[in-house]
Amino acid sequence: LLLYSFDDELVCSNYPNMPEDYIYDTFWESPYEFPNDELECPHNKEAALVIDIKSAKRRIRICKNCAKDVSTMQYLISRMIAERPLDDFEVSIEHNYHSKDGSSAERIEGDLLKSYAYGKLTDVQLIKQVLKERLGALKEGAESTFVIGERNFGSDSAAFISSLKGTQDEIEALTRYLAQYKDSIVIQTERASEALTSVWESSYREILECFTSAETAEKMGDVGKKNIQAVLADARRIERSKDVVKTLPEFKHMGDVTKTADTYAKAMKVGGAELLMEEISKVPPRNYHARALAKGFALAYVENPDTVKSTAEEADLAQFLVPFIRDLVDSVGDEYRHKMSTLLTATGCGETV
Repeated sequence: LLLYSFDDELVCSNYPNMPEDYIYDTFWESPYEFPNDELECPHNKEAALVIDIKSAKRRIRICKNCAKDVSTMQYLISRMIAERPLDDFEVSIEHNYHSKDGSSAERIEGDLLKSYAYGKLTDVQLIKQVLKERLGALKEGAESTFVIGERNFGSDSAAFISSLKGTQDEIEALTRYLAQYKDSIVIQTERASEALTSVWESSYREILECFTSAETAEKMGDVGKKNIQAVLADARRIERSKDVVKTLPEFKHMGDVTKTADTYAKAMKVGGAELLMEEISKVPPRNYHARALAKGFALAYVENPDTVKSTAEEADLAQFLVPFIRDLVDSVGDEYRHKMSTLLTATGCGETV
């Protein structure tokens, strides 16, 4: 025997036969209000709670963004009496968190269904719990799976990456990482930064090794909590710096002016004017000749050289040094030593290499 209670009447049945008016009455007691008094929200999001009432052939569908901290099932069974009140319901979570051939719906059964029906889990909590479990299953699966919002790419990493929007460093880091490691990525937007963030904390070391080298990744240290774009830029500079240094001679017992010229020239070779200005700010010149060098590098390469302050006398020397500075930056190998010697002579600092 099943009893369905209304405000002014009681409907009895000897088998599951939920009246349509009962569904609307109990659902409208919940905090949900959908357009045109529908039982389904109008959104086609990547995840949704679905409650099928089998006897009435009606469906309630609530997307992840509309879900609230209530148990809709608790409302639906609140005014019915039955020995097994849950037998007339099928509850599932629709999602895209599945492999290429996997199911797009997760049935809620057993103790989990009871916990949800009796209010121990809300709609929001149930959806989050299932999605978290599904994502964990994807991570541990035999193959990679890539999802952006409603679009499931299966294990096609090339199609997934081609759909992303981001910086060259972000795209390159992801491409190299996914070419060597099996990982699943589920994101809501096409931002490459979101894709990197989803795997960064657990896999930043492997990502950096793929992006640059094991040596550079080791040098970067623990960067799991740091800004990803900044870390990738630093890693690329370190890698470029290694390549630059290999082509240049090593000066021993450098004086202040030699050290300043060498630092600025290598910065310009590795990272252009941006890194040059960072080094000028980080290693400010300490004497007349070094200040003239800094100004000379700014005149040679910086769009707004006035950001590097100097006296009129230092500026005159800086202007004279510009061609020697350009020759130094353009040189490699033993020629770099020769051009450094010429530049130091031009400054009049008295240092040699």
